Amino acid sequence: MIYFRDNESWVQFGQQRLDDPNIVVIDLMGCESKEDFTLTIGKVLYGSYSPKLVTGKSLDALTDVVSDYLIENWLKWKEVYIIGWKYFTDKHPIFSQYMLSSFVNSYIKSLSGELQLVEWGERNFQDLYLLEALTDARPKFFLVLN
Repeated sequence: MIYFRDNESWVQFGQQRLDDPNIVVIDLMGCESKEDFTLTIGKVLYGSYSPKLVTGKSLDALTDVVSDYLIENWLKWKEVYIIGWKYFTDKHPIFSQYMLSSFVNSYIKSLSGELQLVEWGERNFQDLYLLEALTDARPKFFLVLN
């Protein structure tokens, strides 16, 4: 689910795809505070029914909105490129690790949410394609180390 890319591979391959509708690009290079980083990501990766992040002080809130995004786009996930991950880890080394954990928790929460819908009878288990969601079709977050 989480992949690291060096700046060279981003320059060589990623920048050519900026107009590709199947990718989402989030640029962290202008962020300073932990809240800036959280809000920048939360303003892009959220579900249509998610509450807007206002302060950026809660990774739990970020986990919720990213999970909403993953549920809403189930098995139609776009590749997410987060530019400036090294910049982020240099500024906030511990917090950036918490952010990684938040991404993984969002994915797990989205899986749990989909299974809850099956339990409630709102989704069909076969239509969930859970194996695909756990293997080849899982969401891809590319963290660009620049």
